[in-house]
Amino acid sequence: MSNGTDPLKQITFENYSNPICGVVSAMSYWFEALPVNDRAAWVNKDLKKGERSKLPWWWFEHYLSVMEELKKQKRGKQVEDRVKSIETFTRSFGGEWTNWKWDGFVTEIRDCSDVPEPIRDGAGLALPPMEVIEVLRLVTGKGQVQLIEGECNSAGVVGLAQKSRKEKELYDGLAHYIYRQEDGTIYSWGNKYKNLEELNEAQGNKGDDVLYELFTIVVKK
Repeated sequence: MSNGTDPLKQITFENYSNPICGVVSAMSYWFEALPVNDRAAWVNKDLKKGERSKLPWWWFEHYLSVMEELKKQKRGKQVEDRVKSIETFTRSFGGEWTNWKWDGFVTEIRDCSDVPEPIRDGAGLALPPMEVIEVLRLVTGKGQVQLIEGECNSAGVVGLAQKSRKEKELYDGLAHYIYRQEDGTIYSWGNKYKNLEELNEAQGNKGDDVLYELFTIVVKK
C-alpha cells in the first residue's frame, strides 16, 4: 500500500499498521492548522516523498515526558487514573490487545527512540476521548478543546462508533477516530474518502460493523 505524497495520507498511514488512530487524527488536525510556511517546513523535515511519517512517534515521546513531569509534581494519582483508562479501553478490543500493558508500550517506544525509521508495525494503543483532547491540548498549546456530541459538520477529530462495540459499554461503542476537513473529506488508514459512506464501503463494513459518527473534537479558535 502506498501512502502517496499527500501529507495527511502520510500521517494517517501510520495507523494502517499501528492502531494509533486517535493520535494520527489529532496530528492531522494540528498539521492542517499550521501556517503555510510551517507546514512546508514539516514536509521538508518529516514528510518527504516515499518516507514514513515520524510525527506520531515524536508526539509519543513528548506525551511520555509530560506524564513523567506530572508524577514529579506529585500528581501520580491523576496519571494512574489516565493510564488505567487507556489500558481498559485498549484491552476491550480483544485478541492481541487483551493483556495490553501501558508499561510495555512505554518500553517499546523508548527502545525505538533512537531508531531513524518509525517504530515497528503493530505497536499501538486505544485512547479514550479525554486523552485525545489532551493530545490536542499538548500539540496546539490551546486549552479550549471541545467535544461536540452527535453529528456535526465541523473539521476535527471524529469519534466513530459501531453497534458491535456497544456491548463493551465503553464510550457508547467508540471504535475508531478519523480526521475530517471542513469540506467533509475524511482521512484514515493512509487513505482519503469523500465521506463516511465511502469509508464504510471501502472497508466492507456492514450491519452492526458500520461506522457512524459519535462525536467531534474541535479546537476552539
